[in-house]
Amino acid sequence: MNVFWLFFGVLFLTMQSLSLDCDTGMATFAGIPYHCSSLEYFFNLQWVITNIYSLVIGVVLAVLPKMISNYDESANKAVMMVYSILYLLFTGASMATLYFVEVKAGDVTIDFMSNVPVLVAFLAPTPFLLLAMCLHKAKTPAALVKPAPLGGAGGGARSGSMRRVGRELR
Repeated sequence: MNVFWLFFGVLFLTMQSLSLDCDTGMATFAGIPYHCSSLEYFFNLQWVITNIYSLVIGVVLAVLPKMISNYDESANKAVMMVYSILYLLFTGASMATLYFVEVKAGDVTIDFMSNVPVLVAFLAPTPFLLLAMCLHKAKTPAALVKPAPLGGAGGGARSGSMRRVGRELR
């Protein structure tokens, strides 16, 4: 999942810069030429900033195991699963609004569900994310650490270093 979020996050962060211009974004997103009002420019900018914020969080969470040397793999799996599930829930909610809410620009009703850029942006990553979620495996701590022989290097139940620790604790 880390690789997915790193790749997908960087790709979509790059694409978000194309959405800053409301007129161009609406023409792409709605499939019709459109001139945005100042209020629509404001809402578009807020939408883009929110998307950037969400994607930056995903990218940072994806690289967290590389930034922290003792970051537990099971914690990483839990964090990436929660972030991925939230992404899927919000994507589902967005798709539902695109499908069920009628949007008109003047006299034209916009059919978001037949718009290829909308479908690519919302639906294309979903199967890859689901695949990443199914394939992500956290190694158990026992598999990461080779157990030391019982008794240490000096043999016996208590090696010299263990005796020193025992004396220090008394």
